Amino acid sequence: MAKIRFPESNSISFWCLQDQSLPQSDKTRGNFDFDYPSIENPCEFINHDIDTPFWFQFRSDIESFTAYIINESGTQTDVISFITDGVENANNTTQYELYQELSAYDAGYYYYFITFTYEDESGTYRKLEYQSEWFNINSFDNSYVELKWRNGDFNPYNDGIVWSGTFQSIFIEGRLLSYTPISEKSVYVTENGKLKTTQVQLGKGKLLETELLPDFVNEKLNIIFGHDYYYFNDIRYNNEEVSEGERQGDTRLYSYSILLRFVEDQNGIAYEDYTDDPELTGEVTVVESGEILINDTDSLLINATDALLKS
Repeated sequence: MAKIRFPESNSISFWCLQDQSLPQSDKTRGNFDFDYPSIENPCEFINHDIDTPFWFQFRSDIESFTAYIINESGTQTDVISFITDGVENANNTTQYELYQELSAYDAGYYYYFITFTYEDESGTYRKLEYQSEWFNINSFDNSYVELKWRNGDFNPYNDGIVWSGTFQSIFIEGRLLSYTPISEKSVYVTENGKLKTTQVQLGKGKLLETELLPDFVNEKLNIIFGHDYYYFNDIRYNNEEVSEGERQGDTRLYSYSILLRFVEDQNGIAYEDYTDDPELTGEVTVVESGEILINDTDSLLINATDALLKS
């Protein structure tokens, strides 16, 4: 039996070209309600920075397969050497990972094409072809924010199999606006009618606003926001709000405005850690003689008397 599954939280989606009846929950076919981009239909693509390695995962019980990256001119480049096998799962499948540097590729539009070959129960050799959505390899300026996450922090199948490994990454056009204080309090009313705080959890966040994004990118953001945490520009966030994009009229374009809660910074320091007083070490700083100006009068700082300080 051919078992193939690409996790939903890959940075790009795959679907099978032969069997359109495969379960939609397996993300093995394109959602035909979506207006996926192509060279003939060049709407917003999934963006991958040329200096950021590309990575995705899948698992299968089929060991014979080929993999190519194909550009907009139809040129195929064999990438099977970038696919490594890892964990063997209880259902006789093996987890595979593709990890690839993009700096050797020209800026432009690409997709991945993977063919699995297997022998069915009757002894007949068959093949299944999987194609990814198109994506854009380029360099992105400051109007884009980098979004990173790991599959291991998301288990949509609830099957106990952990998807882990390197960070996935995409770039979206948008901005993170000013910090917003966040506070969660538990209070009660005293016998004197006053509110008393029993517990308080402080935090902070940033407001994410995006430019117009097509529906399938909107779906990708919705999946990413379901993770335990993710990173925007190397800062760790989570969100409490429901992540819904706002549709623009009758189009298939959406915009996001969502409050992201700050979890940790790039050094692993949580928000609450900043309230701790650091331990003082070393010798006391020696203040050398200097002059200060008080009421337009020069005076020696070390000779400042109480009377002078009060003047």
